[in-house]
Order: sequence, then C-alpha cells, then structure tokens
Amino acid sequence: MRRGKNFQVTAVAQGLLDSLRFDEFKAAFGDSFVRGLQTGGEFYSVIRITSVSASKQSELALTLQAEANGLVASGGFEAAFTQANSSQSTRSEFSASMYQKAGTGAQISPTVEIGEVINRFKGFPQIASNSAVAYETEVATYDTLPLPVPTIQEQESFLFALSDAREKKHRYAQTRNDLDFALRNPVFFEALPPADVLQSASSTYTKLINAVMDHAIRLSRGQITPPRVFDSTVLTPPLFEPAPVPLRRVSQPLPTGTRILQTAFEIWS
Repeated sequence: MRRGKNFQVTAVAQGLLDSLRFDEFKAAFGDSFVRGLQTGGEFYSVIRITSVSASKQSELALTLQAEANGLVASGGFEAAFTQANSSQSTRSEFSASMYQKAGTGAQISPTVEIGEVINRFKGFPQIASNSAVAYETEVATYDTLPLPVPTIQEQESFLFALSDAREKKHRYAQTRNDLDFALRNPVFFEALPPADVLQSASSTYTKLINAVMDHAIRLSRGQITPPRVFDSTVLTPPLFEPAPVPLRRVSQPLPTGTRILQTAFEIWS
C-alpha cells in the first residue's frame, strides 16, 4: 500500500477556496481525492517436465525447484537436464507457460527457456517495484484534510460585502442613467441644474461604478482579506458621491410630438 502524505492544495484550487467558489471547486475537483494505492504484480510460470524415467523426472523437478529457490548454483538444472538427455533411458523434455502482470517492454517478454523463467522469477520483485500495477485505490473525502477553508463568519461577511457591492453598483448605474437622460432630454424636466453640474455628477458616478466593480472582482477572487464593504472615501484619491440632483418632470402637458417620448420615459423611470 503506497499512501501519500503532506497533501497540499494547488494554486488553482486554493484560489477557488479563497474566493468561496465551492461549487466550482467541487465541479473541478470533486469531493474526494486518491490517498493511497495498493500496487504490486503477479508472475506465474508452469513448467512441465516429462521423462522416460519416473525417478529422473522427480529428480529434475527437485533440481529445478532448488535452483529457483537459490539452493543450488545457477545452471544446475540445465546441466542435470543435459545429462539426462545423454541416455535413452532417462531422456526428458520440458515445456513452460507463463502469466505476468507488472513491468514494461522487455520485462514482459515471454519466458521460454528454463533459465529465462528462473531469472524472471528472481528479478520480478524489482520489476514489480519499478513498474507496478494498481489493484486497489484508497479514496478519502476532503474533510480529512486541514484545508484552509474560510470560517462561517468569514463566509457570511464575504456574502454580505458582495451583496453590498452589487446593490451600490446598481444604484450608481441607475442614478447616472437618470442624469444622462436629463442631460440629453431637458424638455422633460423643469428647474434643471446647469448642464455642467449634471455632467460632473454623471462623471463621478461613472468613476464610482468602475471602483465598485473593481472592488467586487477583487473580493470574489479572495484578494480582499478580511472581506469588507465598498467605501469610496478610502480610495486614492477618495471619491465622494455627489449631492442629490433634483429631477422634477414637467407638470404641464407636453407638445403632441413628445407624447410618445414622455410615455417611454415614464416606463423607463
């Protein structure tokens, strides 16, 4: 069994955790990880020895077993087999078949000769160690790791700050759109401030929109720690929301040619 240790979160996964994007983390990495593998290998070899003499057949089998177990010198079986075949009364033959699971390339070539079988048998532990196969996978859930997940309070603060930024962005955008509409269509309003006042307020709200969007992006990427709400007065340079600009629609009926625009304005506002 080979088990990993000192697991560390990758930079990509950590970024998702820091920004509380748990759904995206689960979609990308699931809810579990591989903690260990049961690896190894298998080597089976069946050697059949047939001899004219039953006693010589048993003798050759014992010699082969002894050489495979390292009890006799290498080549002992080959010498005994050659000697047996020198006489018609002890003439013998053998056949070998094998099955192997582990190794690569020449390490998995068929073993036909007895010497090949014995060498493969003795060298197989190293083969299985270098090129093992997996038999079993040990899977563990992420809650078994001390992941740097934000606390419940940090998560609540993050969601609150993100919602606050979204609300401010919408309010800034709506106010700027109202000012731009009044600037382009002054006929619909009465007692409007000068055009430069409207233009200046609209420009300031554009800057506020960009600033709050940048704040929300950095917040969502975990770049603002701890999470905090958007405050334009701490920017460099600071931004201050303009004083409310009164936009009063005309009270008297408009010319016939502007009736459609008036209706459209009422729906839009």
